[in-house]
Formats: sequence, C-alpha cells, structure tokens
Amino acid sequence: MKQFIKNSALLCFLAISLLGLVACSSDTEKSTTTESTEVVSKESSTDKTEASKKKEDEEKKTKESKEKAEAELKQQEAKKKAEEERIAKEKLEAEQKQAEAQQQEAARAQQEAEAVAQAQQEATTQQAVAEAPAQAPTPTVGPFRNCAEARAAGVTPIYEGQAGYAPHLDRDHDGVACE
Repeated sequence: MKQFIKNSALLCFLAISLLGLVACSSDTEKSTTTESTEVVSKESSTDKTEASKKKEDEEKKTKESKEKAEAELKQQEAKKKAEEERIAKEKLEAEQKQAEAQQQEAARAQQEAEAVAQAQQEATTQQAVAEAPAQAPTPTVGPFRNCAEARAAGVTPIYEGQAGYAPHLDRDHDGVACE
C-alpha cells in the first residue's frame, strides 16, 4: 500500500504540474484516487479526441483521393474524346481529298476524251478535204435544151430556183422539171 500511495503521489504531482495546480494532498487514499481518475479520464478524452481527429483526417484523405481519381478519370475521358474527334476529322479530310482527286481525274479523263474526239473530227475533215479533189468534178449546170441532156448530166429532177431549171423543161408547170 505504501508503494501505491507513492505512485499515487507521483502521479498526482505530474498531473498537477501538467495542469498547473499548486497544491497536492496525499494524505488520504480518496483524494489520490480521485485525482488519478481525473487524469485518466482527461487522458482518455484526449485519446478519444485524437482518435476522432485521425478518423476525420483519414476520411478527408479518402475523399480527396476519390475526388482526385474522378478528376483523372474525367481528364482521361476528355483526352480519349479529343483523340476520337481528331481521328474522325483526319478521316473526313482524307475522304474529301480522295473525292477531290477522283473528280480531278474524271475531269482530266473527260478533257482527254474531248481532245481525242476533236482530233478524230479534224482528221476526218482533213481526209474529206483531201479526197474532195480526187472526186470527179461536178457537172456544170447550164441551160439544157431538153430533159435528155439534164438526165445525162445527172441533175434530174430540177426544182424551180435551182441552176438549170427552165420553164420549157417543166411540162406540167408544177415547179419540177424533168420528172
């Protein structure tokens, strides 16, 4: 029991010095037990306060880490969306360039076809011009004495207003001679 009182007194002294109390009485067992109980209850309440603070800190850290993870996820989604948009834009541009190239190719092919057609037409015209002098000269149409001469010249029938028409060749006076 002496040891208990010594320990209680020492504990009391420590508690008083911590609390700033001036007097300490260790005469009775009651006073030391009460004081030690007060110190223990203060320490346990301090422990509880510290524990609740730690718990709050842990909850705060957990909340912050969740928010950070959500922000990173949103950022990754935004990057992914931007990348998809960039790829779609590049694909659209490539398709437009391809369509433009096809249009240019079609226009070039059309121009070439037109040039070939024009060259063929010119060649045909030149050939016709070259063959024209080789043909027999057309008979001269002049006043015929009768239809036999007109037939021999190969110009029958002769219509009124054409060279070689004469009223004496038109028997029925309908505007067509040597019918």
